[in-house]
Amino acid sequence: MLQLVLDKAMEKRNRLTECWYKLERKREARAQQSGLIQELDRAKQDLCNARSNFNFATDPALVEYFIYEMKAAETKLNYFLCRAKQEQLQGPNIPSVRIYERYGERSLGL
Repeated sequence: MLQLVLDKAMEKRNRLTECWYKLERKREARAQQSGLIQELDRAKQDLCNARSNFNFATDPALVEYFIYEMKAAETKLNYFLCRAKQEQLQGPNIPSVRIYERYGERSLGL
C-alpha cells in the first residue's frame, strides 16, 4: 500500500518536473526572439540614420563615409532578417522589410 502511494507521488513529481522544463524552454525561446526583434529594430534604425546623414552630407569624404555606413547597416539588417527567417519569427513587432538583393533595386520599407 505504501509502495503504491510512493509510486504515485514519484509519477506526479516526474510530470511536474517535465512541465517545468517545458516552460523553461518556452521562456528561453521567447527571450531569444525578443532579443532578435530588438536587434532588427536597432538595425533598421541604424540604416535610417545612415540614410539621413548621407542626405545631409556635403563634404565628399563624408559622403563616402556615409555610403560605407549605409552598406554596413544594410548588411547588418540582412543578417538579422535571415536569422528571423531561420527561426520562423513572426508577429506584429517584426519590421516590414524586404531583404536586399546583391544586385537590382535596393528598397527598404521604412
